[in-house]
Amino acid sequence: MQKERVQEMTFLAMFIAIIVTMALIPNIGFLVWIPGFGGTTLHIPVIIGTLYGGIRFGRGTLHGGLKYGIIFGLVFGVFSMIVAFQFGVVVFQNPFVAIVPRVIFGALIWYIFMGMKRLFDNNIVYVSLTFLLATLAHTIIVISAVILSAGFYREMVGDFANVLIGVMPLNGTIEITLAVLIGGGVTIRLLASEYFNPPSTENE
Repeated sequence: MQKERVQEMTFLAMFIAIIVTMALIPNIGFLVWIPGFGGTTLHIPVIIGTLYGGIRFGRGTLHGGLKYGIIFGLVFGVFSMIVAFQFGVVVFQNPFVAIVPRVIFGALIWYIFMGMKRLFDNNIVYVSLTFLLATLAHTIIVISAVILSAGFYREMVGDFANVLIGVMPLNGTIEITLAVLIGGGVTIRLLASEYFNPPSTENE
């Protein structure tokens, strides 16, 4: 038990370090498509980490990956806000836009995965759909937060919120593609290993 606890802490530290490092390296965690705004790849390690934690330490149970998704989503959101202050992206300086959607996103990942796993037997199909749907959920939640705050931001930066809402669907498509190809590919390889093989959840 103590050994597994140490392994879990090591796993958490490793994925948090990956997310933080990616966030702080320009054009790695946040991809700048137009001045003052960018897409992100940080959702990819958040999804991978949530699935790994839920399968390896949560035993593949119904709520096994929830805490990992919330932890990694919170780190994602906090560093999204930090980077927004660093580069002057006003919209994401608001924790309601930068942090809250990422925590909700993190909480949804595991349940999306469990739903897809129950619907499909093929690893490639349910993993790919998990990355697709989780990334789509992230985009929708963030856009919703921006829309709810649009009046406030319009007063501060003119029509910037309208521009943001207009370009996020394109960025969302790019983020989904990267997530499925990179994150899905990595996770499918991990699922093929004995160490990462998920335990049965048929008796839940």
